[in-house]
Amino acid sequence: MTHNAINPAEEWALVKTAKHTAYYVSTLGRCKTVNTNTGDEKITYGNLNRYTGYVSFAGDYVHRLVLKAFKGEPPQPDMHADHIDSNRQNCALENL
Repeated sequence: MTHNAINPAEEWALVKTAKHTAYYVSTLGRCKTVNTNTGDEKITYGNLNRYTGYVSFAGDYVHRLVLKAFKGEPPQPDMHADHIDSNRQNCALENL
């Protein structure tokens, strides 16, 4: 995990790699892609699904990626994440 120099409370964790791209999520629910050849970074909040209200990134839901990256696999496979404030777009770790 790495820290953000601008916001030291924000931690980043690698969640997936693909050809020349590394995918990260942060404790604030932000998403980052890094070109492993050039080092170029792009930070987003993911892609909103207007029908479900959930945000996706790198082929999965951001809330699931954040929980898996910072808390590990769920104790049971059928467990679900809960957005404490009921806002499906708020994928910050403290809200899950």
